[in-house]
Amino acid sequence: MPDTAVTSAVPAPVRWYRPGPAISRLRTVRAPALRIAAAIALLLLLWFYTPPAEPRFRLCGFHWLTGRPCPLCGMTRAVFALAKGHVRQALGFNALSPLGFAMLFSLFWDSSQRGRLWSAGIKALAAYGALRIFFPGA
Repeated sequence: MPDTAVTSAVPAPVRWYRPGPAISRLRTVRAPALRIAAAIALLLLLWFYTPPAEPRFRLCGFHWLTGRPCPLCGMTRAVFALAKGHVRQALGFNALSPLGFAMLFSLFWDSSQRGRLWSAGIKALAAYGALRIFFPGA
C-alpha cells in the first residue's frame, strides 16, 4: 500500500531586497531633487490659482453647526494669499496662516525639526481655535 502521509512544503525564507550601492546613491541624489520639484510645483499651483475671497458655501462642518469659525477657517485662502506675497490679506483670513504655510512646506523636508514644528503648530491651532470659539470678536 502506498504511503499517503501528507508532507507539507515549507516555503523558503524570503530575502528582502537590498539595493546595491549604486542604487542607494541614486536614491540619495534623487529624493531631495524630487522633494524640491514637488515643493516648487505646489508653490506654482498656489501662485497661479486664486480662490474666491468669499466662498459661495462653507465646507467647514463646525461653522455650519455653530456659526463660529474653527481654527482652520480661512486657512486655504490665506495659504494662497501667502504664496502670492499678500501677507496682510493672509493674516486677515487666518492669523496663523504663516504657521500653516510653514507646516505645509515642511512636508517636503526630512528633518527632526518637522515633528517639532507640527507639534507646536497643532498646539497653537488648538489655542487659537479656543480663542476664536469663545471670544469671536478677538
